[in-house]
Amino acid sequence: MHTMNNNDLYTQFLPFAKSTAAKFCAMPSVASQMDADDMVQELMIRLLDKISEFDPDKGMKLSTYGCQIIRWRAGEIHKACKAAVEQGKGYMPSLDQMHDDNGSAGGRDDTWHPEVYDDASFEFLEGLCDRDRDIILRHTVYGESLRSIGEDYGVSGEAVRLWHNAALAKVAESL
Repeated sequence: MHTMNNNDLYTQFLPFAKSTAAKFCAMPSVASQMDADDMVQELMIRLLDKISEFDPDKGMKLSTYGCQIIRWRAGEIHKACKAAVEQGKGYMPSLDQMHDDNGSAGGRDDTWHPEVYDDASFEFLEGLCDRDRDIILRHTVYGESLRSIGEDYGVSGEAVRLWHNAALAKVAESL
């Protein structure tokens, strides 16, 4: 299990949570329901709740695990805000109220499952560095724009495209 205290986790992941919240709160459906500060607070609370489940023996770094939790929760908030807007509600239900009696929203299983990253479908990522793995997951798997990824790394979308292409070439070589 992780050995960092909550203050260290907060310091490490707060910039990423702020960046993620800013991107999601730029979407009209989210902006009409939640401000960025509230979203950052929700993302960090979820991170602190889930971090106790981190197991480094499963082959994932703490930084990757934490970022995935933050992205997952932001996606859940986005879905809830979008649903509220589509249903004509003037407010988003509390995130706890989104869940039905089975603990899932709308009958779907919306809990984050880190074990999917241990699945054979992601074995091709094992030989990549953290940056290349993150870029492939974020762009190829989740569809995030190269420019958005570049903002997190402090580089242009073009630089991320070059990294992405090089990472894909490494994957192709390993297959």
